[in-house]
Amino acid sequence: MPGAINPVTSARGRTEAEAVRSKPAEFAGKVEGKDTYAVERLFDVRGQVEGSDLFPLPGDRFGSVSDRQDKVFVFDGKGELKKRLDLPRLQNGSSQLEAGTYDPNKKRLAVVREESHEMLIYKFDPDGDEDDIKLEHREQLPPFGDDGRTNKGIEGMAYLRGEFSPTGRPQLLVANEAYPRHLYMFEADGKAKGKEEKIDGKKVRMPIEVKVEAKVRKYCRDFSAVTVDPKTGDIFVSSDESRNVVQIRLKKERGEIVGEYVAHFSLEKKNGDKLDRIEGLAFDGDGNLKVMTENRSRVYELKRK
Repeated sequence: MPGAINPVTSARGRTEAEAVRSKPAEFAGKVEGKDTYAVERLFDVRGQVEGSDLFPLPGDRFGSVSDRQDKVFVFDGKGELKKRLDLPRLQNGSSQLEAGTYDPNKKRLAVVREESHEMLIYKFDPDGDEDDIKLEHREQLPPFGDDGRTNKGIEGMAYLRGEFSPTGRPQLLVANEAYPRHLYMFEADGKAKGKEEKIDGKKVRMPIEVKVEAKVRKYCRDFSAVTVDPKTGDIFVSSDESRNVVQIRLKKERGEIVGEYVAHFSLEKKNGDKLDRIEGLAFDGDGNLKVMTENRSRVYELKRK
């Protein structure tokens, strides 16, 4: 198929000559004359108030979190709610959860509380119950900006498998909304192992920064969600303000992790209105892109060609 994406087997040990540049992903529903795709509305996540992130789970299921509920919602690809589980050690009604992702190897759920600027790692089995959810680690995140705007922190999160990571090991990829608008990589256990910086007279270990190309920021005035394509390892990041989705390829260049622009597109509903307030992105097992908007925790689908 022209333009189809070939699976990537490993991101380690490849020379630049061996590395195949990613191609723009091809989806169904291309709008003629535009860099836009029409999405199909699937369902609203039952019982969830203002969903803030969406992530894939084993068994072609999905999880989502909300900044107004201290719960994780588990549902299948048709929207049937399987579980609604309380997360311990959170204050009910003001969870502040803006990002979440799942590590299928370690069976860990990682969530970020935006305003308190902390990451929590839970032992979590989607097939278990609330009694099986245990808080393993709480990590106070290093400051990313210096302007005090706590509501412009981490907005999206994704698990990056070791075979797709330029570091050769699993990472937690996070998208900071703005001030600064950056992508960062934490270790799978939530620890930061990037460069040390001196902040307020103290040495602070920072996460690894992904140096995204200027073209990425051109089409993303902010970062609202992030996910990893399981077929290629490419990164897809959305912008709530620009109403775009950008496809990025990670590579290691002169000792730095670079986010190379591949393509961008916008999403629209059947009535032609652009999709807005995108809060979550996640691929299913067939490579279709699920998109969650904050309004009614509504999930749309963009089918892969």
